[in-house]
Amino acid sequence: MEEYTPVKVVAASEIPEVKLCGLTVGPVDEGREFETSLWVAEELVKAGLARFKDELDIQALTRIHWGEMVQRGGALSKVPEDLYVRANLTFRRMRGEARERALRLFRKFLDCRLRKIARLSVSDASEAQLKNMTPEERNLYARLREEVEKWRGEFLRFEV
Repeated sequence: MEEYTPVKVVAASEIPEVKLCGLTVGPVDEGREFETSLWVAEELVKAGLARFKDELDIQALTRIHWGEMVQRGGALSKVPEDLYVRANLTFRRMRGEARERALRLFRKFLDCRLRKIARLSVSDASEAQLKNMTPEERNLYARLREEVEKWRGEFLRFEV
């Protein structure tokens, strides 16, 4: 995840206007949600001025994992658009056994999603299937689809 990735945070206290290198943050009232770049958000969180909005906990990860596993026919479940950003933030802040458990669960979810996206890249995914992909997954699907078509074209160019 890049340091300029936009993330949502909630002000834990009033944040005055701060200008640094052409970047302005604030003013923000306590309890108000706002979006800023990852590096700014991390500094605000470290300083106790903000908290990340909607961090994932083990219960949320379990629901997301379970929701993916019960889909029939290779369908992708609907997940939050910012799932991977939120997961990354969560794993960066977790420690110990809780982190290991969460990572194992998320890896199973991720492997399941990857298998489905790879399968879809060999055929044409419907609008509904694309709609259930996150931006990162749509990008992966497009790249895989392009490679599959290129590879397929090499072997089918003699077809009449």
